[in-house]
Amino acid sequence: MTRRGDRGHRGHPQGAGLSRRDRLRIATIEEIKSAARELLLPPPGGGDLSLRAVAREVGMTPSAIYRYFESRQDLIDALARDALESAGAALRAADDPDPRTPALERAVAMAEAYRRWCLDHRAEFALVFRDAQPVGLPHVDTVAFYSVPLQLMIEELQRERVRLPEHVGELPRVRSDVLELASLLAPEGVQAATVVHLVSAWAAVHGFVCLELFGHVPGIFDDPDDAFEHHVRLVLSTLLVFEP
Repeated sequence: MTRRGDRGHRGHPQGAGLSRRDRLRIATIEEIKSAARELLLPPPGGGDLSLRAVAREVGMTPSAIYRYFESRQDLIDALARDALESAGAALRAADDPDPRTPALERAVAMAEAYRRWCLDHRAEFALVFRDAQPVGLPHVDTVAFYSVPLQLMIEELQRERVRLPEHVGELPRVRSDVLELASLLAPEGVQAATVVHLVSAWAAVHGFVCLELFGHVPGIFDDPDDAFEHHVRLVLSTLLVFEP
């Protein structure tokens, strides 16, 4: 079912072929979401993400905002979807698929792009990643995001520039539905070990970012940038074997 906040603008990023009324609706939706993002921030700048508060910020009556979003949850879902798309775009922009780019450097650049996005979008990070499943979003939104680092790993494995360690011990079981979703990204499917290593690497990167967002990293390291790069290289070199 199409949500009200999605009608008339998804699939038309440039507004091509839309009527003036539709373009005005899209602009209003973006204005509402922009105001809502500000209210995601902690006080004193934010902290009250209610439809009434959003309406006040954009100069609407509380009842008028329901023409664009059916509920507060509908608005939150739209914000979370935008955040996942934004984070995924940041990762793709940082990726360099040139075969001459070393696989390790390609992975480090993507990890650094993820950290930078999280530090620059703290409120959106909290909105999306505080729950196991981001808000009320369907799997397609989260899969689209996680497909970016997974695709990088698959490409490098297929190029035989990266391989899994020979002795990794007994691997934890991966849910069949997760494997099925991951296999859609590779012509020949994805092995469970590949997914396990990706999850392990991502968890280590994500964990460092969480510590930094909560203010713990500056109390440990003089240079968080250098510490993060060292952490990423250590994790990746431990979990994977990079061919010279």
